[in-house]
Amino acid sequence: MEIFVGRQPIYDRQRQVVAYELLYRPMAVNAANVIDGDRATAEVMLHTLTTIGLEGLVGHHPAFINITRNAILQGHLQVLPCERVVLEVLEDTVVDQPLLQALRDLKAAGYRIALDDFVLTDDTETLLSLAHIIKIDLLHTPMEQVAALVERFRPLGLALLAEKIETREIHQRCLELGFDYFQGYHFSQPQLMRGHSPSTTQASLLPLLARINDPRISLKELKELIERDPVLSYRLLRYINSAFFCLPQRVDSVQRVVTLLGVDNVRAWSTLLALATLEEGHNDLATTALIRAYLCQILAQKQGLEAPESAFIVGLLSILDAMLEMPMSQVLEQLPLSDDISMGLLEGEGPYGTLLTYVRDYEREDLAALEHCPIPFEILREAYLQAVTRTEAAMSGLG
Repeated sequence: MEIFVGRQPIYDRQRQVVAYELLYRPMAVNAANVIDGDRATAEVMLHTLTTIGLEGLVGHHPAFINITRNAILQGHLQVLPCERVVLEVLEDTVVDQPLLQALRDLKAAGYRIALDDFVLTDDTETLLSLAHIIKIDLLHTPMEQVAALVERFRPLGLALLAEKIETREIHQRCLELGFDYFQGYHFSQPQLMRGHSPSTTQASLLPLLARINDPRISLKELKELIERDPVLSYRLLRYINSAFFCLPQRVDSVQRVVTLLGVDNVRAWSTLLALATLEEGHNDLATTALIRAYLCQILAQKQGLEAPESAFIVGLLSILDAMLEMPMSQVLEQLPLSDDISMGLLEGEGPYGTLLTYVRDYEREDLAALEHCPIPFEILREAYLQAVTRTEAAMSGLG
């Protein structure tokens, strides 16, 4: 599948490119057409981290990325490398104490913050102490007001970026006012950057999952299996090198991935990547599967079960019947899983099946069923929130 990202240069006073702003492009048309801001932010992050990659999009320059209020509050942004990005807080973002605290945390973690299309109000003034860069819209702000804003912001030590510059005269006036950076059609229109996201068909999914999850598979066989599947190899290497894993050095071979992660982890992540290659309509199911997987694993650890990784696989595979639109009994006939995993998936029995039942009851908010659950509701809720947080970070690295 072909994917797209817009890229517009940002220049310094010598007209040298110092950064690029990355822009949402849902199709091969150089226009944003943003309907869902959260989705736009997520897709730009996804393509930046994996499908195209930072190097392919911006080279050695920083990337300016528009971020929504939800992305800030829900902790999605920590998957981005702080030394490579500038986070642009959008002009319509509601400013309150939760937002301010989240921005303080991001700044303390080393992230640079820009205020996009900034308009000074009583509410937005509180953002000034957290920002590094102020972006002023020259297309919609009268020049007299621009001059007053520069005079107001300059003593604060903030970098000033003039955006939407469309004429040489406006650029010259911004130079005279002392702006540090410049962006707009006068210099360059956004460039449409293209990438490709490989996919795997449903027909090949079950045989692949069968081999990956064969309990008898050795480290060497797992490595060779992945290497023979170019799509899976590509996605696994992209994923292991994403910000989610935070590895100190780039990993450039499947052998190294398997050595670093071990059989159980490679089996789990390869299964997730294989599921995530199904058509777009199943994205919500893949997310549900990973939340279940993490929740089963966390609860297995809390209960002291000896193989939490098996609980993870049970949760991860529990949506296969819905994803493949076939009964779970038929799915399992084609998967050589261990007896305790198969029993848990098909009959909801055994330690892992019992955990999966509790998880499904919690998802349905079936309080009557949860009365028979030996795990306190508060622990279930805490574990679920942990699972959601881990899933959001993990899914951000998929491409």
